[in-house]
Amino acid sequence: MDVLKKTIDLKSFIEREGPTTLRQTGMDVWLGLCPLHKDGEPSFWVRKWDEGVWTYHCFGCGSSGSIIDFCMERYGITNSYESAVFIAEKEGIKCDASLIIKAAKEARIKTDSQKTINLSHFVACENLRRLLRMCNRDKETMLWVSKTFSRMNDLLDDPNVNPTEFDKFREESFIRMQKLHEIAKGEKPNEK
Repeated sequence: MDVLKKTIDLKSFIEREGPTTLRQTGMDVWLGLCPLHKDGEPSFWVRKWDEGVWTYHCFGCGSSGSIIDFCMERYGITNSYESAVFIAEKEGIKCDASLIIKAAKEARIKTDSQKTINLSHFVACENLRRLLRMCNRDKETMLWVSKTFSRMNDLLDDPNVNPTEFDKFREESFIRMQKLHEIAKGEKPNEK
């Protein structure tokens, strides 16, 4: 189903199914009359997102979703599997091993990427916890750690986050730990 959502140009599919013509209003965004209900003003938009997934939404009737949802709504198909089969047949896509292999690879890449991000986040958090334990209630350090935790948690919600973002926080917390350690030993901190 994910392959269909990305592979099929929803704008062209909807225009072929009619009766509507969509005009481009922005990069990868089109607007037109809704083919799902009687529409007096253009209230139906189609968009291709950065991840390659196509979606639609009608502000008039409230219908929205992917190509699978569109076909369920338009043709009265009762479940997403039947809708996916209907689309594949209509578009001449054979559900063979290559399609399944492609879907499995995409899912694995996405899963592996998320695991790497989660691991980088975990390691950075452990460094921050260690820093908190050794800071001896230093307000400046405690405030920095608090702000850093907040920024890292915000990054987890960002779909474009890179694991190296968390590595920067881990490295900075390690440098702060070294300075605290030097101060505790009575040494002058190394100014890096």
